[in-house]
Amino acid sequence: MKKVIKIFFRIAGVLLLIIILSLVYLNLVYLPQKVRSEGPALLKQKTKGQVQAESIQYIPFRGVKLENITFLSKDKKTILRVEKLYLNVSLLPLILRHNLEFRLDLYPSRKEKPFTFRGLYQIKEQKLDLDFKIRNDFFTRSQAILGKLNISLNNQEKIDMELRLNSTDLNILSNLYIEDKDLHIEKFAGTILESGFNFTGDVQNLNQPLLNIYGNLEVNLAGLKGINPKYLKLPKEVDLEGYLSGKVFISSKPGNPQIGLKMNSSGIKIKGITLEDLLIISELKNKKLSLSKFYARLCEGEMNLQGALSLDSKDLPAHLNINVFNLDMHKAIKEATGKDSPVHGRLFSLGRFAGSLKDPKSVEGKMWLSSSGSNILQLPLFEGISDALRLPQMRKIEFKEASGNFSIAKQQVRTNDFKITSDNVTIYFKGYIDFAGDLAFDVHPTFSQNFLAVPNIGNILGVFTDTTTGSFLGEIKLKGNIKNPRYTFKPISIEKLIPRGIEEGLKQLFKLKKKE
Repeated sequence: MKKVIKIFFRIAGVLLLIIILSLVYLNLVYLPQKVRSEGPALLKQKTKGQVQAESIQYIPFRGVKLENITFLSKDKKTILRVEKLYLNVSLLPLILRHNLEFRLDLYPSRKEKPFTFRGLYQIKEQKLDLDFKIRNDFFTRSQAILGKLNISLNNQEKIDMELRLNSTDLNILSNLYIEDKDLHIEKFAGTILESGFNFTGDVQNLNQPLLNIYGNLEVNLAGLKGINPKYLKLPKEVDLEGYLSGKVFISSKPGNPQIGLKMNSSGIKIKGITLEDLLIISELKNKKLSLSKFYARLCEGEMNLQGALSLDSKDLPAHLNINVFNLDMHKAIKEATGKDSPVHGRLFSLGRFAGSLKDPKSVEGKMWLSSSGSNILQLPLFEGISDALRLPQMRKIEFKEASGNFSIAKQQVRTNDFKITSDNVTIYFKGYIDFAGDLAFDVHPTFSQNFLAVPNIGNILGVFTDTTTGSFLGEIKLKGNIKNPRYTFKPISIEKLIPRGIEEGLKQLFKLKKKE
């Protein structure tokens, strides 16, 4: 019995040695030579030239390694570039059970960690089960996306697929099938950062795809902060709150997508300002993105926007029309700044702007602005004028109206007729504010006869005012910037008070009187 056991172990040892030597030979000699000599031709044949690799080699005990891989479309346009790819196939399950068990490590360009795919293809049942792990930087919170793809190929006329994706901030389920070269989406639904979606539709003729997809969206605006600023850069001062819900329709031919979007919300907040009854209707068609409706009630008023953006030009030319109606200025200032303001009244405005999205400095346009209310002079931009005139009584005057036309060009917003008005004083502004917020205005007040008749006021202003017209004769300038406006006052020169010809005549008259 002992002799039989010894013989058994010897035979087992020899067989094990043969297996080990075979694996060593297979990994160190045969497969490296085979892959090096036949790999490029096999890759070209199997992919019909749509996958190219600069280098194909076999790495012992790890699998096939491809470097600098390019995936091409049928018309030889680049779809994707991959830095490295490792493919390792387990031979034992293939030999014993005719199951293809493999692992794929894919390194996208400039990524240190790979996308890892583990798959099992049951050859007899023609089923593929693929588990994968994708490390990404799409979200601000570090996380890996775990995925599962199940494909059934046992029906030659129909390929069924189920896809699941899960991570801390993502949960997606999709049921699809391919039939007669068409991809049918029975369900594509899930949540991303607490925003939900649910789509259905089809992609006709996968060789030359025609999309017909529609669905619903529910967007949690606060959740957008969870997206890496690299992919969605929101200004720091913009703080979004609330939900948007709506419908999306996608229909496209190759190279000409068409997208329709209709969104609405009962109330959202942008930097403290609440937009109520929001309605957005937008469409992308023939490489032109149009905003046909953007309506919202805010601060007890209304706002309407319409515009368009051309995507078929590298400069991305765009235009925008804006209409603000009956907006409560007191409420708007309080919501935007968080501070109570003495300014009350209503704001109306119309504007039309055009320029390049690539170059915001190219914006040009025209705007009309009008307001009616009280304490307009106490807005930070205007309140310094009473100090420039050395006239503190002006702070008590109730300026009830402001209006003017503005033109926008060469990075400046310019006006020749902006004015703020009370019963006894009108102040005109002529000049500009540039895109950096710097100011350069000539300020020209005029006063009523009743105002100049007040003793304390008349004594101060009488020297510098044309008592016939009420026009102020000194020079007032508004300079500085929007955060720190500065008013300067310069008394009018003697030349402007007395014309030079009259001045010379008076001098000669006095000389004659002295001689006499």
